[in-house]
Amino acid sequence: MALVGAVHANDDPDEDGLTNQQEAAAGTDPQSADTDRDGLLDGVEVLYFQTNPLNADTDNDGTSDGREVNQTFTDPRLWDTDSDGISDTEEVERYNTKPLEPDSDYDGLSDYREIFETRTSPRWGDTDNDGLADIDEVDRYNTDPLKPDTDGDGISDLDEVFAGDKNNDNDLNDFDGDGIPDSRDKDIDNDGIPNSLEFDGDTDGDGLNDAYDLDSDNDGIPDLVESGGTDNNNDGLVDNPTDSDGDGLADNGNPLILSDTDGDGIFDVVDSDSSPNDVSNFTSRKVRLGLDGNGVGCTLGSGSDPSMLFLLMLAAGALLARRRLQK
Repeated sequence: MALVGAVHANDDPDEDGLTNQQEAAAGTDPQSADTDRDGLLDGVEVLYFQTNPLNADTDNDGTSDGREVNQTFTDPRLWDTDSDGISDTEEVERYNTKPLEPDSDYDGLSDYREIFETRTSPRWGDTDNDGLADIDEVDRYNTDPLKPDTDGDGISDLDEVFAGDKNNDNDLNDFDGDGIPDSRDKDIDNDGIPNSLEFDGDTDGDGLNDAYDLDSDNDGIPDLVESGGTDNNNDGLVDNPTDSDGDGLADNGNPLILSDTDGDGIFDVVDSDSSPNDVSNFTSRKVRLGLDGNGVGCTLGSGSDPSMLFLLMLAAGALLARRRLQK
């Protein structure tokens, strides 16, 4: 005659997949299907996932075994499923990165390195949206992946890196050969004039941006000389340059002056005719007045404003009348 309420080793009263004997061995409650209340049956933890049925968070990463199995799909036995150095919980709840991918944005930089070293976004491969991948900026071009214009010269890192790349091999450029990449060089052509002061264009139409052109206006006079610098060997480059701070701008090449010799409103470095004695370069606002013993002379350059001529003639007439009264 069987005893009422007798416990049998092979029974599974809580229907969790473990017999009484197995529950005894695991230390679980044979009357509770989920002893640690982590959302996983004791039998599932013991027989399938090899997690601890007595600990709701087997790997102590801050996320319950049940959530890891059913929601994040991470390994409930591993604190860091993708081995990137960041816990599964932090990836999911703090950084919004992929706990199954060590490089969430697939840019070549691990999530850990982006978060704790480069400070770039682990979710976007080009943090500063300058057209250069974060990994290239950090490991190849030595530019700042958080700034689209690392050296603040008004020329984007992308333009500086790829300017003059004739064979399209995306290789690093150093236009003036000073050992400083164009992307960090504040004077790309080493003419002593900072890139930020050179014009963003091609004044003489030779296909070379002024920042790369030693004679921007193609007048035969180097920009260095036209801006007040010394060029003893006439090569257009700063003589015997020194660069104590390694920014590409020679210590002995600046400060230089962007002068306007003929006063026409165009700096000499981009003015193909900067002589103050030549009126062929005058515009509507460039006028010469002359007085001699025989009368008054007035000369205007091409494109002059007729109203300006009228006003000048009135002024000249008044001056002539005053001279006659004084005789």
